Amino acid sequence: TSGRAYLFANAAFFKARSVDSSNTKWQHDLSISFIKLGDTQQARGDFNGALRHYIAAREIRQQLITDNPMNSEWEFDLGTVWDKLGDIQRVLGDYLGALSSYSLSKDIAERLTSEYPNRLDWLRNLAVSWGKLGDARRDQGDLAGTLQAYTTATGILDHIEMSPAVRQLGTVSRSGIKQMNIDER
Repeated sequence: TSGRAYLFANAAFFKARSVDSSNTKWQHDLSISFIKLGDTQQARGDFNGALRHYIAAREIRQQLITDNPMNSEWEFDLGTVWDKLGDIQRVLGDYLGALSSYSLSKDIAERLTSEYPNRLDWLRNLAVSWGKLGDARRDQGDLAGTLQAYTTATGILDHIEMSPAVRQLGTVSRSGIKQMNIDER
C-alpha cells in the first residue's frame, strides 16, 4: 500500500539523516516524507498520527530555516506545514492551536509577499491563510474577527485579479491563480 511505501521511504530517509544530518537536501526530503505520511493518515482518519508527522516535518523545516534563513522557498514550505497543522488542530477541536498555526503561516506569507510582491502564488497563499484564520475565528465565535479575516482575504484576491500579469492573461478565475508562479522582478 502507499502508506507502507511511505513508511519504508521515511525509515530510509531517517537513517540517512542520522548518518549525515548536515545534508539539507536529505533533511528537506525527509520533511516531505513526513508530510506525505501525515496526508495519508489524515485521509485515513488518523488525525493524531497526521498531527505527529506534521509536527516532525515542521521541526525539520524550522531547523532548515534556522540554518538557511535566506531560503525563501523553504520558508514558504514551513508556512504550508503550519497550515496543515492548523487544519488538523481544527479537526481535533484545538481551535486556539489552529488559530496560532494559521497566524504563523500568515506571518510567513506576509513576510514573503512583502519581499516578493509579484509572486502571485505566494499572494494567493496569503489570502488562503487569512481565510483559514477567518475559519478559526468563526469556530471560536469571533464574528468581528471572522469578518475582518475574510475581508482581508477577499481584498488580496481582488488585488491579484487586478495585477498587470493577470490582466495580460485575460479572464482568470481565482482558482486559476493557484496555478500561477509569476515573478516580474
